[in-house]
Amino acid sequence: MSNPRGGAQACVKMSFVDGPDADKDFGKHVISMRFAAALSGGYTISGKIAAPAYNIIGDTIENQYLKRARREPVKMRFQLLQDVNGQFPETATRTQEVIVTHLQGHGGAPDVGYFEFVAIDPPSWYLNNGDASGGVFKGRVDQVIKQVIQKYAPSVKAEVSKAVGSEEMKWWMMRMDPQTFITHLMSLSAPLTLKKTQYLVGIDGYSIDIKEQASIKSTQRGYYRYMVDKDHDTIKRWQLLADNSTSLSQHKLVTSGMSTLSGEYYDRTTDTKENQVVVSDKTTEAKQTARTKDTQSFSKPGDGKSEVAGATSIISIPELYSAGDIGIPYKEYISAYARGLWLDTIYNLQRLSLTITGHGEWCDSKGLGVDTAFLQWSKGVTDSDSNRYTWLTGSWIIYGFTHFYDRKGWDTVLNCARYDHDANSVKVGGS
Repeated sequence: MSNPRGGAQACVKMSFVDGPDADKDFGKHVISMRFAAALSGGYTISGKIAAPAYNIIGDTIENQYLKRARREPVKMRFQLLQDVNGQFPETATRTQEVIVTHLQGHGGAPDVGYFEFVAIDPPSWYLNNGDASGGVFKGRVDQVIKQVIQKYAPSVKAEVSKAVGSEEMKWWMMRMDPQTFITHLMSLSAPLTLKKTQYLVGIDGYSIDIKEQASIKSTQRGYYRYMVDKDHDTIKRWQLLADNSTSLSQHKLVTSGMSTLSGEYYDRTTDTKENQVVVSDKTTEAKQTARTKDTQSFSKPGDGKSEVAGATSIISIPELYSAGDIGIPYKEYISAYARGLWLDTIYNLQRLSLTITGHGEWCDSKGLGVDTAFLQWSKGVTDSDSNRYTWLTGSWIIYGFTHFYDRKGWDTVLNCARYDHDANSVKVGGS
């Protein structure tokens, strides 16, 4: 767990990886930058570069971008620092690599140019640039995901959590690009993973993890405070959305369908134990949620004992071929869409957008959705220590972040989530 610290003057280091200007740092010309990552995604950066008289940047565009961008990936390295001596993780990010996707220029005078660029993580770039194949892959869901990555992004190291099913199962790509095909496979996977939780994607440079939520070891990575001691506050601003109306649609998700192989029909009436077509807190006990007290997050609505405990019908996944190729009966995976959707909504119930002092700890998307941060948030002067801290104090799961840099400084916005304190789940984070 680390704690961010400010510096004398925030700065950026940035350079191209290849070509005639490789490793030439043009970070001092970057006047603003945004670096963001989100749950089950990679990361992107966008920035604005000043080029008076088109020095350095103009030459770089001529020597690098225009000559190479339509032939090969244009790779850049970058790092955010609180000052020139910044060190990961408290005062600098790790150096990351991205691939440029486009460039836009503008200016108010003929001799002054401003260039805005967008770049994305390497695995996302390679998978989005693959062909829309009509080919077929054979194996379990996890094996096929890994095969697709190896085919279209051979320089990327991939780790994928094991799923159940037959290794003889065939999956047609159906003219989808590789990234869309992998997303499609992930949407089917929640009932097929070993603990029946959804796959989460984490990317760090040329490494990609696609692992089920329950299998990822949660780490408490950040500590942030407000009016706690004599040290500087690291919490700057905040926004909260507590959406109790989520209960109306998310409490129970129900699906139904018929197996063409067995002739059996499955719905809420036939599933008397509610463990096949019904997805709820009770049937997702392996999920990880933030550890909280009963004064810090919602209490769950109960099992049919609340006026806001609704049930919502979700379309079922089609039966995967009729010859039993997948190796498991339809009733074991009919809830794929419903289960994946339900598990994704655990990040929507209580959300906090927290602006803190720029923190280099958050520099890739691995761990988002399970890793936590601990807030110590004082009300200020109170009559007793027992009433000193707000209910926002405690652990939150981090599911996204955005770094904002300009000449004034560097801030980080964390996307934080809590679920019901008494949920049927594995609790993570400190208390």
